[in-house]
Amino acid sequence: GKERYRQYYYGINKNKKGNKVFVKKWNGEKKDVAYSWIKNEISAYSAIGNNTEIGKFNTPNMLHFEVSKNFIYMVLEYKAGVDLSSLSQVKRSSIYLESVEYLDQLYKKTEKSVNKKVPNRPPIYWAIILPVITCMAAFNHSKNAVQIIKKSLSVLLMLPVLLFRRKRTLVHRDFNQYNVL
Repeated sequence: GKERYRQYYYGINKNKKGNKVFVKKWNGEKKDVAYSWIKNEISAYSAIGNNTEIGKFNTPNMLHFEVSKNFIYMVLEYKAGVDLSSLSQVKRSSIYLESVEYLDQLYKKTEKSVNKKVPNRPPIYWAIILPVITCMAAFNHSKNAVQIIKKSLSVLLMLPVLLFRRKRTLVHRDFNQYNVL
């Protein structure tokens, strides 16, 4: 099946070997933020490679990608998981923290490759982009606008700490209950 979500098409299909695969495709008329994000995602998968198992965590392997003038797509191995919303808040928090630790360990394991292929987003980038993302999120989710703004303000209050932190690591830009397990 295929589902359009914002700027991308997503689908779970079968490859030539009959295995399930996850496909993500950007199909746009102009090179926008979504275009940059999927190219960055391909760079990240290329940088970390296919040896991503650390403890109970691992990242799907990228099996194929193609970049063209009017579309970009990538094919990842399918990983069945659990919707975190079905778990208790305590268990979800524990899994989020373990996931952040996994990304830190994965970065240490793949640091040389990641530094060559994945752009470094310094804290000042996030200070500039956060208000834009906040406005977009508040507009798209007006019922939760107050909560979104409050959470964004709490992140902005942490920026002075981040500005002086020089440690680099991987982050999961789409870190939510549907995209962890």
